[in-house]
Amino acid sequence: MTNPDYLALIRQAIDSEPTPPAHSASDIRVLDAALGLIGEYGERRLTIDEIASKARVARRTIFRRFGTKDALIALVYQREVSRAITQVVHAGDGSDGPVEALTASYCCLAEIAVNHPVIRRLARAEPEVLVELWRSGTPSGHEMICAVLESVVGRYHPSAAEKSALAEGCDLLGRLLLADELLASEQHDAGRRRQLVRRALDGLVAGQRAPS
Repeated sequence: MTNPDYLALIRQAIDSEPTPPAHSASDIRVLDAALGLIGEYGERRLTIDEIASKARVARRTIFRRFGTKDALIALVYQREVSRAITQVVHAGDGSDGPVEALTASYCCLAEIAVNHPVIRRLARAEPEVLVELWRSGTPSGHEMICAVLESVVGRYHPSAAEKSALAEGCDLLGRLLLADELLASEQHDAGRRRQLVRRALDGLVAGQRAPS
């Protein structure tokens, strides 16, 4: 399967470049159906027949519009990643400084991750796959998370000290996200998460400012 160009998706979200033409209504049903089925029982058991039935389209329509099953799955993931990046990059819009913006963006990312059907299934049934996705790839999952969060910080033109501290914060939050995913729970307290993230980031920035 060909992975999406994640770094290009990040740049697109940051630069607000024109988005590709919208999919047709039937295409959207196919993508939504595939996402839901992957979330139920994974990629390996997914069949075009099941997607066609759930999306209420002919099997041949899926092949004509998307080609192979792997190509369809790749497009599903690309759409999901693009949506998430756009939401996360702009979650802190209007914030009073990079710390507040980064806190808002991470909390948005965590909510997306712990509630996403595919991630929830992996956390429950194949946690080792989540760990491997976080560790491997070009960029790795961790590197991509850091790139998205660092782009949020960069929009506020922080001082050198703040930038250094928040780069460390982005790395920390990238690690925290994996834990959030693996321990995903409907009972997770989003407000408590926000408080802890903000406190950690404030501490890192204060530490950089403290005299040596």
